[in-house]
Amino acid sequence: MNTGTEHLIVQREGPVGVLVFNRPERHNAPSLEVWRALPAVLAALEADAAVRVLIVRGAGDRAFVAGADSDELDDFPGDAAYTNASAAALAALSRFKKPSIALIHGHCAAAGVALALACDMRFASDDARFAMPAARLGHALRTDTVCRLARVVGPGYASEILFSARSIDALEARRMQLVNHVVAASEVEDAVEQTARQIADNAPLSLLVAKLALHSAFDASAERELEDAVVTCLESADRAEGRRAYRGKRKPRYTGA
Repeated sequence: MNTGTEHLIVQREGPVGVLVFNRPERHNAPSLEVWRALPAVLAALEADAAVRVLIVRGAGDRAFVAGADSDELDDFPGDAAYTNASAAALAALSRFKKPSIALIHGHCAAAGVALALACDMRFASDDARFAMPAARLGHALRTDTVCRLARVVGPGYASEILFSARSIDALEARRMQLVNHVVAASEVEDAVEQTARQIADNAPLSLLVAKLALHSAFDASAERELEDAVVTCLESADRAEGRRAYRGKRKPRYTGA
């Protein structure tokens, strides 16, 4: 898939789509170009019926995403174009209608944490480190990122992360529930791949209903979509296939219809 920028790569591994932030020399910092490209890339992946689940990662193993592009921020501090583009990209990832997993190696800070929070699940290598340093840098975080953080870790831990602006290691991130799992660096990619393929075997319409149901507590638009998705799922060929496979004691063959 052509993303329009060399700093954002899409790969396909069967039913698993992989979105790679590809700027390892800058710890995969997303540029304005990347933020602007991301919503259209996600829309294309969402429209591709062959893609059942999305993995989001950074190139290499030194960083997931270690923050925004500091040079660009210096060029236009506080510029609405940059903050609006990043907010739109994060919203597109959060509302992506298929399950998403952040695969986190090494450094994950600021924009990296915001991207990870916009995914449904987060797997971290045991050498990963997390930080939201806005308070230390005199920066202001957007409300949507703060709300996602509070939903994932709760308001108490969110306050600690934001107010202290300190670095958090992988085990503490797991204790705070910032990540779902911590896995040895040599094994984390296999763990994410295994989980992604397990998800991809399930009924796509059922996964959509589950995702919308999880989001509906925080997003009224998701609640409206959920009502339609439940009806579609219950009337689908996949539901009939699931029941036939259960009765026949075989693996179901879901098509997403």
